[in-house]
Amino acid sequence: MQIDFHYDVIYVLARYAGFNRDDANTIAHSSQYVDDAEHGGIIKFTNHLPYYHIRTAHNICGEENKVVTANFNTWVPFHFLPGNISDGKKETSYTSRLACKANSNLANEMMCECINHKNNINGLHRLGICLHVYADTWAHQNFSGISDKINCTKKIKVNDKAKPIQEISRDLINCVLNTFLDNYLPLGHGTVQSYPDIPFIKWSYTDYLGEVHNINNYDRYIEAADEIYKYLMRFKYGNPYKKADSLPAEARHKILELFKNIHGNKSERHHKWQDKINEGYFCKEDKPYSYIASGKNSWKSIALKSDILNDDYYYTVDESFDNSDWKKFHDAAKEHLNFVINNLLPEYKIIS
Repeated sequence: MQIDFHYDVIYVLARYAGFNRDDANTIAHSSQYVDDAEHGGIIKFTNHLPYYHIRTAHNICGEENKVVTANFNTWVPFHFLPGNISDGKKETSYTSRLACKANSNLANEMMCECINHKNNINGLHRLGICLHVYADTWAHQNFSGISDKINCTKKIKVNDKAKPIQEISRDLINCVLNTFLDNYLPLGHGTVQSYPDIPFIKWSYTDYLGEVHNINNYDRYIEAADEIYKYLMRFKYGNPYKKADSLPAEARHKILELFKNIHGNKSERHHKWQDKINEGYFCKEDKPYSYIASGKNSWKSIALKSDILNDDYYYTVDESFDNSDWKKFHDAAKEHLNFVINNLLPEYKIIS
């Protein structure tokens, strides 16, 4: 999924669930920032007290994607939470358990753990992070966060009408790219490119077992939205096991219609969603926040009170840093990573 879901839809769902604008923005911003926090390391301060922050994503072309430990610290816990369902084949029994499954038991345990810590100072930030991971179990289902043959695909099709010559040329390029990724770096859903992340398309592919998957993305996305709404309500209740109502019918209809009818690249779709929110399509007199991933006025620049974003730079720190959204996000990300790697995955014997 991309920014139109991870930020805009999460914001809308939080507003429907009764969160105020500020809290809804914190949740939505944290959700989207999981895709944008590609740098980790040590922040140095003039008082000599360092702050360690982690990355929650890798650049898809980065060398670190070839490193198994890096994938288990980033792609697996933040984007491809294992579904723990084996394909029953001796040679892929373990690695197939690493593949995402929509709304899996592990994903629900993760959400329950998040709600149990709702009163932490970074409770909303952790909620946004977990909702990103939870949503991705729908979009990324049947793919895993490590480089493995289970991610290999073939016969990828998008169910459009007759395509112009430039589209056919692009398909040929994509076919070559798919073959390359299958052979050299079958990581995540890279072999099917961004098709799982585009709300309005229907598409199909054949997986490593020869099984054909026919997919309607907006059906997947609206199901994810409904389940996310329930967890937003449970978060407000403070009870992860409380029965929660489904997304109101009117809201469901409006969101589904936008999934189907808002087209374009992820930036264009994001701006169209922002326009809809701003004009009161969902909630009257609502005005969305501007999402800034990096640079001036980003969470990081506000936290460090500087437009110089360099880990070799020494920043002046004051009490506001501890209360900044950027630090709360990274503290929450470290808590989430610790739970997934040291508790959740060992519980299911996915790692020791």
